[in-house]
Amino acid sequence: MWKRFFVMAGFAASMAGCGESASSTNTECPPGQVRCGGQCIDEVAPNLTAIQTQIFDQSCTTFTACHLGAQPAQGLDLSSVAASAEDLIGVESEQVDGKLRVAPNDSDASYLVNKITGVGLAPNTLRMPISARFEILCEPQIDAIREWIDLGAPIE
Repeated sequence: MWKRFFVMAGFAASMAGCGESASSTNTECPPGQVRCGGQCIDEVAPNLTAIQTQIFDQSCTTFTACHLGAQPAQGLDLSSVAASAEDLIGVESEQVDGKLRVAPNDSDASYLVNKITGVGLAPNTLRMPISARFEILCEPQIDAIREWIDLGAPIE
């Protein structure tokens, strides 16, 4: 009897995470938020400032420090809006000859999109970001980056 109680209590507790109750089947997020990896996050606007603070700062620099410092991975500094713009927009990838990291107005031709979706990667390379906190970006985050690029990758 106790075993059943603890199993049911554990199930209820797991269902209660991220603001959802055990009886709730609603997967909607509050206005201004989107579902990402089983939780609600702030919606990412398709502009470099939002992408910087909500994606690059969270997944690429602050937590992992891969694209930060004097020698960032692949020569790609994502430590600020200015650094990200300088190292992404119109810059050739170090992994694929002739392919731009960000090709303004063409997310499909942008290697950044390949890296975050895991499609069309250079041999022996990995999908990004890789960290203990974020294994991959969720669709709403990827969509914001795609939309920013398709809008011409403007710098605010």
